Amino acid sequence: MLNKETRIRDAIKSKQRIEISLKKDNVIVTASQDGATLKSDGEQKTTQPEIDSKIESQKPVTNLETTPPSEEDVKDSTAQPLSEKTQEVAQEAAISNEQQSPNTPSSVSIKQISEKPLVVIIIKGLGLSSSSTREALELPKEITMGFSPYSPTLDEWVKKSKLSGHESILNIPMETKDFRTDNPGPYSLIAKSSVEDNLTRLKMLLGLTKDYNAIYSESSETFTSSAENIKPVLDLFKKEHKYFVYGGGYANYSLIQVADSINYPILVNDLVLDDDISTNAINEKFNEMEKIAKEKGYVVVMAHPYPITVRMLNVWLKKTTEKGLVVSPISTLLGKSIK
Repeated sequence: MLNKETRIRDAIKSKQRIEISLKKDNVIVTASQDGATLKSDGEQKTTQPEIDSKIESQKPVTNLETTPPSEEDVKDSTAQPLSEKTQEVAQEAAISNEQQSPNTPSSVSIKQISEKPLVVIIIKGLGLSSSSTREALELPKEITMGFSPYSPTLDEWVKKSKLSGHESILNIPMETKDFRTDNPGPYSLIAKSSVEDNLTRLKMLLGLTKDYNAIYSESSETFTSSAENIKPVLDLFKKEHKYFVYGGGYANYSLIQVADSINYPILVNDLVLDDDISTNAINEKFNEMEKIAKEKGYVVVMAHPYPITVRMLNVWLKKTTEKGLVVSPISTLLGKSIK
């Protein structure tokens, strides 16, 4: 196949119009007798003032509403083009994007990644409690930090996480089975909303902060149980080069099949360490975690920033060498299809 540089040059000669999807910009090259015109949306968290004002009015979120948002809660944003550039810049950007696209899964064996069983631990729901978040950030840098989009100081916490050597992932709230007992909040993706509204809300969430390695879902969400719901979302994740850590385990075949059908590499969480907050229950989960890691070569675990969890994690982490395990940040497994 011809590479993109050659296709762009040939299209310009024949006066065709081509669109190139980049990591952060949408670049449009239009051929003419005078040359090429390059337009770009640039990096925009949102372009519609109504969405900006709505986000600000909802922060900080401490007590979430007991009913899901209506379809009018979030309106579509319209990207605004920036100034014209040159044809050469467009060609170089297209070639760079083709070479560096992170959402093409590489098929590897776990032994190629780590000789010892690998453990990835994610502390989720951070940014809502300052004391809990500070305590979590004191954990070893191999532990991944998962932040809530409802944190009133989200960007600051993500920056602190990076400075402390941790990798960060961002939660995307989604509809749950029972809003009365488990409300995902006004930013959540809702099954009854239109695809356009959900994607607009999702784009807003993805732009709330930078410097995060992936996005994640909670184990209690039900939005992704429908292929009709999840297909547009995964398409957007792939287009925006965002990795997805699914919190609900391997029982969601619809999600896994849709991801496989579009060649999109999701990472699936194996268990939650502390749904039951007791010493005995957490120790049992540690044993289960170790068993999974040794059987399949790796395990992905989520946990809450509870004081008992952080305390028990610190004790357990000191024993990983004698247990023959390796604790690693999330990036070790992202974008890989493990054989």
